[in-house]
Amino acid sequence: MLKELRISNLVLVESAELHFNSGLTAITGETGAGKTILLEALKLAAGRRADTDAVRRGAPKATVEAAFDIKDYPEVARLLEEAGLTWSESEPLLLKREISGEGRSRAFINCQMVPLSLLQAIGERLVDFTDQHAHHSLRNEDAQRAALDLYGGLRDLSEEVERAKRHVGITKKNLEILRQTLLTAQKERELAAFELEELNSAALKEDEEEGLAAEHHRLAHVQEIGTKIGALCALLEDPPYTLIAQLKRSYPLLKSACALDAKLGETEQLLAQGIVALEEVRHQLQTYLGRLENDPKRLSFIEERLALYHKFRRKYSDPYAYKKSLTEKLGNLGSIEEEILAATLVKDEAESRLHTLREQLTKGREKAALTLSVALTDILHTLHMPHAEVAIEVTAGENPLEGDDSIEFFLHANRGEKRALVKEHASGGELSRLCLALQTALAQHHATPVLVFDEIDANVGGQTASAIAEKLAMIAEHCQVLCVTHFPQVAKRCHHHVRIFKEESEGRTLTHLENLDPRKREKEFLRMLG
Repeated sequence: MLKELRISNLVLVESAELHFNSGLTAITGETGAGKTILLEALKLAAGRRADTDAVRRGAPKATVEAAFDIKDYPEVARLLEEAGLTWSESEPLLLKREISGEGRSRAFINCQMVPLSLLQAIGERLVDFTDQHAHHSLRNEDAQRAALDLYGGLRDLSEEVERAKRHVGITKKNLEILRQTLLTAQKERELAAFELEELNSAALKEDEEEGLAAEHHRLAHVQEIGTKIGALCALLEDPPYTLIAQLKRSYPLLKSACALDAKLGETEQLLAQGIVALEEVRHQLQTYLGRLENDPKRLSFIEERLALYHKFRRKYSDPYAYKKSLTEKLGNLGSIEEEILAATLVKDEAESRLHTLREQLTKGREKAALTLSVALTDILHTLHMPHAEVAIEVTAGENPLEGDDSIEFFLHANRGEKRALVKEHASGGELSRLCLALQTALAQHHATPVLVFDEIDANVGGQTASAIAEKLAMIAEHCQVLCVTHFPQVAKRCHHHVRIFKEESEGRTLTHLENLDPRKREKEFLRMLG
């Protein structure tokens, strides 16, 4: 609940400090005294947007601080923990807002600067504002649905349904991505299969190309090779004056010299080995020459084969690595199909769960609609609408996997008249009392610790104002209620009282806010009575 509110240099307020307690607090003052400043301060502390006009003329900045006791509100504590903010149950939660004259705004939680979005998230869980125009929200089907869910204790289930919807959407998106991937993969598979067949037909071998290139070089120069080998054989053969014959004639000379000097023995052996080696060379060359032949068909085949290798190297750079990648790509297609089957199963399970949750939510809303209709009808009777009757109809959506239930509030305000859709035909006065009736019915279900009512008793008569006071007191049994009012009947039922008034000082107008003690309360009641 709200414990303290401190205001500095906000509009006409130079400085103010208010203390609040549980129960019902009246906020009163003359028309134009600035009662809305207190609500504006509270809204700023709760994260609402600020104007530069909010800063008091001549002041560098406006400051608002609100202290709350939140030990019974774990949802707020959870948000603080998620944001990494420290908080102790023995201390109040301090929300602070600074607005500079240039329009810049800073937000703080427990003296730690935070984004405004976080202050808003915390603030909307601490304070709920209802003004004299808030009943127009009853014309909004989303607001009607939210009220019905709150009354029926269905908010958690409703949020679970929304999460399930998002999950279904994600599973559908994932499945569609996989299907598109499969279509792309199938096109790639056709190309890969064609290219793989092309490579397989070519029967390329990593060790073949080099050998073919060598053979091609030999066949292309076969005549030149034959001529040179023939000439070499002629030099080596035995007839007189050939190389081998001359070496054989020179050998006895070296051998006889060796007999005279043993140091020539190694040279003699080398010569003997050379003659043998040359005879082996002659033999191999004659054999090679005998086998050497010109084969144009073989040369043509090799040229075609080498051209094929050149073609695939130009097309695939490394045809052997590319062939391996094609084989892997064709194998991966099966895994995509398996992923699609698994993703389809996940989607079906998600849709089935969503369908079940939606049925539970619709049935829960139908049950809550019956009891809330009766409760609202009974409360309206006490608000001087003796013939009023409320009906709430819940219509399940056509597609349980999309959209939401249709919620329609009907009001039969006067005897003899037809019931009318609240969002289309109810008058402002009827809506105002229906709004209060709804707040009364929802009082014990509210998760928000502070409810602020701004002149919801406007434009009603004295008897109705007394009835409104009674309902506000009933709501205050379940949460802290702050009520701006002009009716002494309402203020009299309040447990606490804040007065707002203006005065002039040194040529400036100031707005003051003060907590009233019993004596000052009696004086304020007399003023309100005139």
